[in-house]
Amino acid sequence: MSINPRIFAFLAFAGILIFLVFGGNILFPKDKPEDKKPQMVIIEKEVTILVTPTPDGHTYFASEYQNGTRLLKRPFTFIRYKALYEQDMKITTIVYDYKMFEKLHWFNPTTYKYQEQLPSEGKKFCFIFITVFMDDIGGDDTRAWAFSRNYFGLFDGDNMNYAIDYPYQIRYRELETTPTFDNTEYVQAFKQRRLYNPEESAVKTAGEYSEETYYLRGGLSNAIDGYLLFEIPEDKEPKDLIVFADLSSFGFSRWRLEY
Repeated sequence: MSINPRIFAFLAFAGILIFLVFGGNILFPKDKPEDKKPQMVIIEKEVTILVTPTPDGHTYFASEYQNGTRLLKRPFTFIRYKALYEQDMKITTIVYDYKMFEKLHWFNPTTYKYQEQLPSEGKKFCFIFITVFMDDIGGDDTRAWAFSRNYFGLFDGDNMNYAIDYPYQIRYRELETTPTFDNTEYVQAFKQRRLYNPEESAVKTAGEYSEETYYLRGGLSNAIDGYLLFEIPEDKEPKDLIVFADLSSFGFSRWRLEY
């Protein structure tokens, strides 16, 4: 059976036209996906920015660390490499708590009674609790001189206050059951360790005495943990107060009591 050439030509033309209209875009798309420009999508979302790295190797929220001020219990750490030509010395300082009082009561061992202590006029008492420790290093006995009490100051928004100098063996009733940072014993004055002497020669103090800690040794059990006592204006609140620490060549830090 022969096909009329005119009919064949018409059918061929119609087939090409249908292919171009309906099938051409499949084999020959007008726009390749990779050629299309991405559309910009704006997403509004609150983002917390982190500042890193930091001098002590910890990551802090920007709201806390952007001005160099830490929250309570945040560590400030420095490393002294090859201290005394021995091991690296890593020392951490933490301001971990505070307490305020309108008056205090200290134990007088000679009378075995508590005596009231009042602040200066227009002032109140503020205790700041600090712990300083050196990381454990096996087989090493490298030591560091304990920080002086005047390395720390309490800024009240107007003036810098420094710790009160007093007989550090005093035991305050308000703090008798306050634990240390590691919760292993009751807190004492910073750099002090209360001991007991059972001998008759110590009967006048009920056997109590206090020794000064002059150097820091490795290990948490050797941490220097204790309080500093300040007098501050009676109208100052915790949110007004910042603890400053000037640790000489080892750095500078500060802790805000409350935000």
